[in-house]
Amino acid sequence: MTGRRITGHSGRRGLVTTGRRKGKQPEKLCAQGGWAKNSPVFWEYIDEGEKWEGNATEGIGL
Repeated sequence: MTGRRITGHSGRRGLVTTGRRKGKQPEKLCAQGGWAKNSPVFWEYIDEGEKWEGNATEGIGL
């Protein structure tokens, strides 16, 4: 884990990332994590967590 810091946000980010991967609805994740329905921070966590899904280089030998 060199170069990574675990903070209070790590658990919240993990909740969002794992929840989305398991098909949970954003409204439920917001409510459980304490975010407002239209929280820009919540959606940043979603975008960051999903950034590498469907990676264009996956499976092409790079």
